Amino acid sequence: MAAAAGLSVRTVRNLELGQVSRPRRHTVEELAQALGLGDHDRGQLLRAARAEPAAADRVQCLPPDVRDFTGRRSELDALTALVDTAGPAGAVLVVHGPPGVGKTSLLVRAAHRIAADTEFPAAGYTDTCFVDLRGVDDPPLGVDEALDQLLTALGDPDTQLPASTGARLARYRMISARRSGLLVLDNAASEAQVRPLLPTGPNWLVLVSSRHALTGLSGVRRMRLDVLAPDEAQDLLADIVGPQRTAADPAAAARLAALCGHLPLALRVAGNRLADRPQWPIGTFTAQLDDEQRRLDLLRAGDVQVRSAFAVSYAQLPERGRRLLRRLPLLRWRQYPLEVAALLLGPETDDAVEVFEGLVDAGLLAPGTVPDRYVLHDLTAVFAAERLAAEEEPATAAQARTRVVDRLLDTVDAAGAWLDMDGPADPRNAFSTGVAALAWLGAQREQWWWAIRQAAADGRHARVLAANRSLYWYSDRHFGAVPWAEVYALGVAAAQALGDPVAEAGQRNSLGWVMHVVFGRPDEGATQFRRAIELARAHGDLHQEAWGLAHLGGVAMRRKPPDVAAAAEFFATARELFTRVGYRVGRVVTTYFHADTKIAEGDVEAAISLLTVAAKEWQEDGLALPTRNSIDGYIEVRLGNAYAHTGRLTDAIDAYDRALRYFGYAGDLTGSGRALVDLATALAQVGHPRTGEVIDLAISTFERHHDEARLSKVLALRDARVT
Repeated sequence: MAAAAGLSVRTVRNLELGQVSRPRRHTVEELAQALGLGDHDRGQLLRAARAEPAAADRVQCLPPDVRDFTGRRSELDALTALVDTAGPAGAVLVVHGPPGVGKTSLLVRAAHRIAADTEFPAAGYTDTCFVDLRGVDDPPLGVDEALDQLLTALGDPDTQLPASTGARLARYRMISARRSGLLVLDNAASEAQVRPLLPTGPNWLVLVSSRHALTGLSGVRRMRLDVLAPDEAQDLLADIVGPQRTAADPAAAARLAALCGHLPLALRVAGNRLADRPQWPIGTFTAQLDDEQRRLDLLRAGDVQVRSAFAVSYAQLPERGRRLLRRLPLLRWRQYPLEVAALLLGPETDDAVEVFEGLVDAGLLAPGTVPDRYVLHDLTAVFAAERLAAEEEPATAAQARTRVVDRLLDTVDAAGAWLDMDGPADPRNAFSTGVAALAWLGAQREQWWWAIRQAAADGRHARVLAANRSLYWYSDRHFGAVPWAEVYALGVAAAQALGDPVAEAGQRNSLGWVMHVVFGRPDEGATQFRRAIELARAHGDLHQEAWGLAHLGGVAMRRKPPDVAAAAEFFATARELFTRVGYRVGRVVTTYFHADTKIAEGDVEAAISLLTVAAKEWQEDGLALPTRNSIDGYIEVRLGNAYAHTGRLTDAIDAYDRALRYFGYAGDLTGSGRALVDLATALAQVGHPRTGEVIDLAISTFERHHDEARLSKVLALRDARVT
């Protein structure tokens, strides 16, 4: 029979023994086909298989549905689809996540939807059971108690329950083997608490909620539940307090949702407090919650407290887990890279992965967007900061934070050694290549920028200056990495605090460059350059004087119309000073700046001659540091400009292509952007087939790096082509 129906022997045997009371429709259809039943008999068999069990035989013990449940559409769809996707073997799904994220509400809503779905009885399911395992209680619900609840629900309530755990477990397995349905095990503490409660029969859907991922359970599906999306959080708030109140001040409602960390528990508490105070504008409560030190005190309604939800999980952590959690707010990053955040534990970090993953498993950290990064949600951070203040001396906390600052700034200095245009070809430090140094600066920019600010706040001015010097060439090539104006303003303040006028001149030159080149405010830039020149001259520093003059030349060239004569004089004087101090980078840079003035004057041959000299001088020592390719790129861009000025567009396109390759080697986003604009313009002028491809590449690049000025140029170029 099994072979004829295309079914397993076990399936047919279970049907014969009555262990499957309501087989799936496709199973019955296969049997009818194998038996050769006619239409009449076939219909009777199908109706018998789909007949509802007697009401007394059906178990319905779900808690009431959550009336104001909001959001979680994709999660609900995935859970309710289990009826269709589970297959004959059934399914077990663990929903896990941080305290207060709404795991129970989601499972209850999903269970009601599953039970109400017509496919639920059609698929052979009858019972719906719910057990609160009280996983955050001390102690949680014991296996004996859980079995009592399930046996009472599934068995004969007049039958005395077996005395021993083994006997109860045997009866539960026997009963669950011949029944089918949906079992919700809410708030599980551990795998050991769940395993004995998993039904024996195949036709069961089991939904488990826990703060832990319960990774020790085999053959289960998992769903991590995170905080609500901002719009869902505001919808939940509106459901509780009334849409009229949230619509009256949507900005305050959005701010309140954010202060609640978009955490459902906190939103419900805040919403219930506001619902009890209809005369309060939402902004009134929002202003109170703005005080971080009072926030968890205010997020309580009746016997429900947000703080308590975190406190239970915190108390269950091992000592090093508690230490790490309470110290993480010292850093206040959006994401915590394992390699540096681990230093909060102390000098010894061999067990860091286990400690971080333990916090993830406890629902107190979330995995980041890339491996070895972690996210600390807002209210968890507030709770952790409370524990830090209560459990550790300020000096101890400061020492932990300083370890992280020092590691980050040491690494910035190591990366900077690879970026220094006159640096050694092989700095032999923490990075094996310059490409690795650039990659680290890009990946960790949130962290090292925080470290500079923290060093400044701690009065460690020499460290600020050292980091800023190390980042000099990186800033020149990566405009959007961090707010460079703030970086160099801190550098100016640090130099002044140390009484170092030459260092101040250098930081003012960099600050002026940001104002002029990055922000497009040449007058503000010129003010900084002139002050830098004054300081440098007063203290005999030709290097910073030369840079100030070179920058003033750049300002003159960007005037409308350009003051070409003044620019040429600035560049010539700067080149002379760089020659006197033996600074080859400065000589080369001012040479190609001087070529810009020749192009502006129409003396293209003179410009090409200067650029040829610059290229030859730059290649003399043969150093292969990646950032040095940027200089090659800027020389090629200017050669392209010179060729384009005289209509030699094919030569210009070749030069721009070479520039792009150089900038690519250097990881120079700024230079690549300039070359892309110039290349797209030249290609469009000759109607080259590559034009559209290059314009699309430029648009995607500038959108990705938020380069609005260049984006507007290529969009205009694209629109002109369409027209």
